[in-house]
Amino acid sequence: MMKTHYLSPEYWKWLQSHPEHARNHFTQTSQSALEKAKSGEMESARQTAGEAYEIAQAVLLSLQAPETSPAAQRKDLTAYGAAAIQLARSHAATGNIEDAATCLDAASQQIYALAPLFALHPELLTMLQQITFSLQQGLAFYQLQTLSSRALH
Repeated sequence: MMKTHYLSPEYWKWLQSHPEHARNHFTQTSQSALEKAKSGEMESARQTAGEAYEIAQAVLLSLQAPETSPAAQRKDLTAYGAAAIQLARSHAATGNIEDAATCLDAASQQIYALAPLFALHPELLTMLQQITFSLQQGLAFYQLQTLSSRALH
């Protein structure tokens, strides 16, 4: 079982067993995180963004039914990448630049690990490359900020 930081192990297991329900939970949780951030509740937004990220990850790592369409897989991959970026932004907004970088790095590594599963779908592999590129761009940005802050001290 995957180690979680924001969700209970029981909930994680349930999400993986019910990806169709998890997708709805992801949408609701992600929206809630955005609303909290807009209202200035940054710590709560970070926690909720973390929950959304782990929900998206649970869906991505769940056993998918053979009839799962490439369109549904694209949505799951996009949701995972977007959730990682949302969580990284929440970390950065609360002053945790290193955690933001770590989040994007972990998401990028997760996508690299999953890439062979999509070998028969070149359009999904292209999408994975695009998501990974976006995550790496964000990672480079946060790493640069981390280096700059260390140089000042």
